[in-house]
Amino acid sequence: REKERLEKKQREKEEQQKQMEEAAKRAEAERKKRYKEIKASAHEREQRALERKEKKKLQKELALKTEQEMQEQEKKRLIEVQAEHKKKEHERHLHEEMRKQNAMKRKE
Repeated sequence: REKERLEKKQREKEEQQKQMEEAAKRAEAERKKRYKEIKASAHEREQRALERKEKKKLQKELALKTEQEMQEQEKKRLIEVQAEHKKKEHERHLHEEMRKQNAMKRKE
């Protein structure tokens, strides 16, 4: 009877040891899982931060490009206005010359 009691006690001890080992394994697995989640979460945050930074950079580049294009268009418009002004000035000068010549012809 004592032997049975000791065996039962031993089995209970072994069972308890087994349960503790399984609990430790589960805790370790949970810890690893949590670590992976934290690491993935940190990576996602880092990735989003990089994406925001890149988006900001692209927006700046686009704004700069747009500004440069507007300046180019303004420059072209100014050149066109100047060319138009020169053309009109030239035509006015030609008309004056023709009037002078016509006046000279009338005098003759």
